Amino acid sequence: MGQMLEVRGIRFHERVEVCEAVGELDLGTAPLLEDQLRHYRMRDLALVVVDLSRVDFCAVAGARVLEQASLDASEDGRQLAVVGSAPVRRVAALAGLDTSVAWRPSVADAVHIAAGVVALRERSAREHAARRDVRSAAQAGATEESASPAADAFTRSAPAWGGSPWTDAVGAGPAWAEGGPPGRPRAAGAG
Repeated sequence: MGQMLEVRGIRFHERVEVCEAVGELDLGTAPLLEDQLRHYRMRDLALVVVDLSRVDFCAVAGARVLEQASLDASEDGRQLAVVGSAPVRRVAALAGLDTSVAWRPSVADAVHIAAGVVALRERSAREHAARRDVRSAAQAGATEESASPAADAFTRSAPAWGGSPWTDAVGAGPAWAEGGPPGRPRAAGAG
């Protein structure tokens, strides 16, 4: 059994958390990782990235923790991505988890993909709210466009400088936030 496993959570974005583990993941230390991953179930996260790239040894108990975390994330409607060292990937493959867990080559790759997903979900929610505001105004007999921020979401969701979901969701904050990201012009129509 391993001597030590250090597990810590790193908040990357309001809806993205990275769980980093360093050391040996075995029967004695797997509960540490399991407790941290269970903690994420109580939070409104879009993605949890489990960074096991610095795990030197992984036993089947560690693979089972990943399997349960993947099932929990699926049940909760959340994404789980795993970055694993060679020992972790080898044991996961032997346990049959090489296809049931979303493996990523790096934390940056996992977060980049997730940032796009988060940005698309948030954009969809803003557009839905804008359509609802426009419909409400039409039903009330209003002839002018709504002056609400939600009604202007369509022009604000496409940055004039060619930004990406990555920049919008993770960079300096959403492009439609007060003044937009530093050093970049504001999007056309942004109030």
